[in-house]
Amino acid sequence: MPLINQYMLNVRELTEMLIRQLDIHEGFWMLNVSFNWYFGDITLGDDPLLPGVTLRVQGCGLQRVEDPTYPMAVDAATCYPVRHPDWDAGLHRLQKGE
Repeated sequence: MPLINQYMLNVRELTEMLIRQLDIHEGFWMLNVSFNWYFGDITLGDDPLLPGVTLRVQGCGLQRVEDPTYPMAVDAATCYPVRHPDWDAGLHRLQKGE
């Protein structure tokens, strides 16, 4: 099996993964990324000192969306529905052929 060196997720996939990780089962959510930037004189290697911007990702999380038609909104009830204990029991019986 080949060694996997990288996983790339799009915004929707990352939002759905966070919804599952945070155990959220209701509401519409979107990815929220917080940036931190610095304006100042910057140089790279032997380049001259020039005005520039450094941008860093400070963190990311989820933000509730009030408008379900918003293009970035992910429905938690669809991507991570609540599992009822009886569903697992029924599935187990089906797998055993009962």
